[in-house]
Amino acid sequence: MPMTTPPEYAEYRPHPLLASLIDCYWSCRVLCRERLSARKPVIPDGCVDIIFDLEPAAPLRCFVVGAMTKPVQSRKTNLFGVRFHTAMATSLFKTPMHHFTDLMVDACDALGDPTHALSDQLAEKALPQDRVALLNEEFLRRLADCSPPERPLAEALRLIHNAGGQCSVQQVSTAVGWSRQHFTRRCLHDTGLSPKFLMQVVRLHQTIALHKKGGLHGWCHLSQEGGYFDQSHMIREFKGITGLTPAEYFSPA
Repeated sequence: MPMTTPPEYAEYRPHPLLASLIDCYWSCRVLCRERLSARKPVIPDGCVDIIFDLEPAAPLRCFVVGAMTKPVQSRKTNLFGVRFHTAMATSLFKTPMHHFTDLMVDACDALGDPTHALSDQLAEKALPQDRVALLNEEFLRRLADCSPPERPLAEALRLIHNAGGQCSVQQVSTAVGWSRQHFTRRCLHDTGLSPKFLMQVVRLHQTIALHKKGGLHGWCHLSQEGGYFDQSHMIREFKGITGLTPAEYFSPA
């Protein structure tokens, strides 16, 4: 029976009780260093992650990556991460999320010293499911200290995601009964991003999903389905967030 090569990137579901807090656990392992230069950048997704570097010689074993406004080219080869739903990391860290935007911060500063011990325990586990079980246990312990964002913000985020980012800040703030300025402040505090940029990120990922699904005929059709004014608007916004044009982003690695 031929041996199969494990995927470089894989996602795993959290415990059902953690589903409202954690979007997924994920692993990323690059066995061939030559592959690093060919990999696409990590692009903004509106989320905050805790990442464990499982390499024994890693200078920082566990770190928090805040919401991103620009792409990042990772050179790390053996990672295991926890991706939180948008705005759900705020109560866990007890810190405004805009303090983490575009930063990589030692997890000990955000969550306390036990996180480095957790890194060692994860590195000792050989199987992803064992790492998932260990993280489930850790975050189930912390769950009682976590609370969802206040109702108007939660509703605003739901509207943005349901609309695929095809909405305006004024439309959403009016719908939830907040002023535009207050909505912007709360969104920055809980997500680390402005509402306008978050909408652009949601629209970008919807466009990526549409392209992967197939059935569209050219960039013009994709831009229309993605909610852009025209093809040039899509290309400009795509490159502003990913650093790549759509053609470059969707080209095989």
